[in-house]
Amino acid sequence: MPLITPANGFGRIYQQVAKAGVTITCGTQHVLGNWATLLDPLSYDLFGVHLQAWGVSSNGADTRMLMNIGVAPTGGGSEQVVIPYLDVGHAFVTGIGRQYFFPLYVPAGKAMRAQAQGFVAADTVLVVASAYELPPHGYAEDAPQEWTQYGADSASSQGVAVTSGAGSYGTEVQITASTSRDHRWFHVGIDWGSNTTISLGTYRVRLSKDTGGTEVIGIWDFVALSNNEDINGPYPCFPSCFPLPAGSPLYIDVDGAAAEAMTAMVYAY
Repeated sequence: MPLITPANGFGRIYQQVAKAGVTITCGTQHVLGNWATLLDPLSYDLFGVHLQAWGVSSNGADTRMLMNIGVAPTGGGSEQVVIPYLDVGHAFVTGIGRQYFFPLYVPAGKAMRAQAQGFVAADTVLVVASAYELPPHGYAEDAPQEWTQYGADSASSQGVAVTSGAGSYGTEVQITASTSRDHRWFHVGIDWGSNTTISLGTYRVRLSKDTGGTEVIGIWDFVALSNNEDINGPYPCFPSCFPLPAGSPLYIDVDGAAAEAMTAMVYAY
């Protein structure tokens, strides 16, 4: 059997959106806006993308927002959504904001595009996408080509309602009763929904396959740096790996800085 020396991580990152970000503009209330280009064309096969979104939160305002990431031929058109309804609501006003890393395969020569919808008509979000050139450890057989979301409510640009505990996990909320396919990678997103009086601090989100939180799939932290309804995170920005068969339930509960109403959703591959 030949010895294979795997590549290091996801390789180099040398194709990114300009550091000022691309402005993605929502349509009318809760309606997706036009597609905008993040990367076009991709200079090499992409095996992972880091997405950073900011510039959404506003003091005393409801800034729910969801964003689609799509792949299209160079120049745009016929976009295929590969990351649906990514929660970027209430993203911090500066360049820290919401940050996600998604393993994803997109061939060279394609365009990566984005569109958004929100509670505020014509609201905007700034997005930077960074393209990783290699699959982890040099293997590409299971590189995701399209992620699945659970819990997004497109009619109100948010997820499933959940209330955090104050210094401990609150009540578990079922995001889905039955996953549509086998999964092994998971991410979560939260937003404040219509809540506009947020306690600053860390909100730890736990994703489990049971109501007791004993079969934990992953844990991520989100941070409100002020009372201005802002969100930074998740930390870490990487997905959790947990083999889960089709037909499984998913539950979320939140250990918060205070008991706060929010919404949550899940992204899985």
